[in-house]
Amino acid sequence: MRMDCGLKTFMAVVTTALVFVIGADSAYAIPRGASGHIAREVSPSIYKPEEIPESSAADAAYNLGVKYYRYGRGHIRRAVEWFRQAAELGSAQGQYRMGVAYELGEGVAKDYAEALKWYRLSAMQKNKDGQYGLGSLYANGYGVERDYAEAAKWYTLSAAQGMHYAQYELGRLFLEGNGVEQSYQEAYFWFALGARKIDESMKKRDEVAKHLTDEQVQALRRRLMEWEPVQHNDEFNLPQ
Repeated sequence: MRMDCGLKTFMAVVTTALVFVIGADSAYAIPRGASGHIAREVSPSIYKPEEIPESSAADAAYNLGVKYYRYGRGHIRRAVEWFRQAAELGSAQGQYRMGVAYELGEGVAKDYAEALKWYRLSAMQKNKDGQYGLGSLYANGYGVERDYAEAAKWYTLSAAQGMHYAQYELGRLFLEGNGVEQSYQEAYFWFALGARKIDESMKKRDEVAKHLTDEQVQALRRRLMEWEPVQHNDEFNLPQ
């Protein structure tokens, strides 16, 4: 099937911009480690964006945004412009990055209401990062009344798909009994999953283990060995 003129034009713009970004003589093509380049410090709760396989104009726009983002502070605004293009074309990952931009005030004025909107759009597409971002806003009361139960719903969906930060935050909710029934066993389980990538989660897991019997820990370890992330599919239900 032939692409319509609008899509052809958009892809041509993306291709031209991509050449511009990575071209050796481009004013925007700052090599990594170049003199004067300032590496961007990322919030501990928000990790750096990664490129995704391209199958649409939305994916191409998102990946172009990632390339600009990697060049640091002087290029964040341009990165966000491409993330917005991707988001408006329906990219769940682009929508997530717009949520990050508005939450942190990156390339746009900080606006929690806008962050909430974009995170929700991403989350409703079953994107684990968008679900994590939405849960974080509810947990912290940013742009919405603090609601630990709602945060737990979205963290659970994200954590079930293997999102380590969501697993860590869900462990904290179970440890403190916020939005869920307090449970050292559930806290241990989710901290243990998060510990595969987050050092603080490992520390929390070991602290929680002091409240459990040896039999409980062994049972949880068996459960962890059998655990597999939920796949992104139609059977993965969203909260109402």
